[in-house]
Amino acid sequence: MNRIIPHRGVWRKQEEQNTLNAVFLALTNYSAVEIDIRQSPEGELGTGHDAYQPFEFWKIPTWHGALQKESYFIAFHIKEAGLAIKLQQVIKDIILSGMPLEYTIFGFHDLPNGERDAYEVFFDPKHLAAELYSFPLASEINLAWSCTSDSKVIWMADLGDKPIPDEWFEKLEASGKELIMVTPECFTKRNIKAKFCERILSLMTDLTVHGVCTDQPEFFHEYKSKFN
Repeated sequence: MNRIIPHRGVWRKQEEQNTLNAVFLALTNYSAVEIDIRQSPEGELGTGHDAYQPFEFWKIPTWHGALQKESYFIAFHIKEAGLAIKLQQVIKDIILSGMPLEYTIFGFHDLPNGERDAYEVFFDPKHLAAELYSFPLASEINLAWSCTSDSKVIWMADLGDKPIPDEWFEKLEASGKELIMVTPECFTKRNIKAKFCERILSLMTDLTVHGVCTDQPEFFHEYKSKFN
């Protein structure tokens, strides 16, 4: 499946990121969304990239009655420790509501070992996304770990001007995992944007890549139509 995953929802202004409206628009238009997960000082689960903001997770399954999508995909980006049990309950509630949900969790790799272990206890490994980034420090060890883990999804970034080498894609494709690309957040130069979109959509067309997480889902949707 080729997914377009709105990064922090569909939004125009920074303050709209990770809000109920942003998530609703993402699920309405793309059946998918990526959201940042945090908790309040009192331990209440919410969203937010840099700081906690309240979020009424119970409203998500209520939207299904109106939207009636065949399935929804949510990528939960863990931003701090201590969230595993609370997030497990939120996901359980959504699934028990009858909403057809596919999900993946990432970001927990940055947490201390004990907290990482908590995710492996509370979640099926297939829902825990391996992460691979094309930064200078990315290594063959990281790649090998990603390919041999039990994760169903690999969450990876291709920075456009520093593309992931083709030989990496060959190894990743052989792993049989679902590959989700993350676009650069500062994605403003039109020529770079078009070049990057063409590269990702080419990979999506031959099913090497199965989705893209982007701040500009409308652009990708429009470009995808032209590309096809």
